[in-house]
Amino acid sequence: MNDQLEQHIQEHTRQLRALMSEVTMAEEREQRKLAQELHDNLGQLLAIAKIKLTTLEMSLHNESVKGSLAEIIAFIDQAIHSTRLIAHQLNPPSLIECGLLSATEWLAEDMNKYYGLSVAIQDDGEPKPLEHSIGSLLFRALRELLMNVVKHANTARANIQFQREEHSMAITVSDEGTGFDPAGAEAGKGFGIRRIKERLGYIGGGVTINSEPGRGVIATLRVPLELAAQQER
Repeated sequence: MNDQLEQHIQEHTRQLRALMSEVTMAEEREQRKLAQELHDNLGQLLAIAKIKLTTLEMSLHNESVKGSLAEIIAFIDQAIHSTRLIAHQLNPPSLIECGLLSATEWLAEDMNKYYGLSVAIQDDGEPKPLEHSIGSLLFRALRELLMNVVKHANTARANIQFQREEHSMAITVSDEGTGFDPAGAEAGKGFGIRRIKERLGYIGGGVTINSEPGRGVIATLRVPLELAAQQER
């Protein structure tokens, strides 16, 4: 009887994990769709509005009205830039075209440009096949970890290392900043980290965090490559 109950629980757990994995991947696909909509629709509408307002500004002779239009055009420029940035952060084109490593290199440039964080990237050169949805999930996890460095580490340098471990891939993000107490983060200060652990757990992956106050942070993301390969087929 106990064996039957245990088997029932294990089967229920397996089905629940499979369901959550499907939900997670569906969410990632929706994120990509949203990024495409932002880029193709809202971005184009803003660009058209800018063109029409610029044409109108050139035809006017009232300097006061022209000045007001120039301010509106400047706001639209900011909106266009923000829309493109959000779309790229949700789903960078390089992620689909060239893979996670290339998208991470773009992310490193972005972090340096906007936040002054220098990010060094190392890769072992081994093949690491990933389905796009998993790559998108890992990309946002990497961005979350780098933003934690920007906000909390009090350092201008971080490192990312890609490594294949038999049938899994490990991505390590490290810094030599102020560090923190992982137990405290789990207790309520690290919602982003907990969310990453939760979502990677749904696809059979995980996150390990090693840190102490004053000794930096080493965060490692892992996903099973055989799962990625199966989903590609």
